[in-house]
Amino acid sequence: DRWVLPCGSSRLARFAVADLEALTDKPVFLLEGG
Repeated sequence: DRWVLPCGSSRLARFAVADLEALTDKPVFLLEGG
């Protein structure tokens, strides 16, 4: 299992990555460019 955060500009997802990493033991990935 893993989390993937997409966002058109990736700006919003970048802020969410650190928060989600703190809440889960699963890998969190930022999908650049949405």
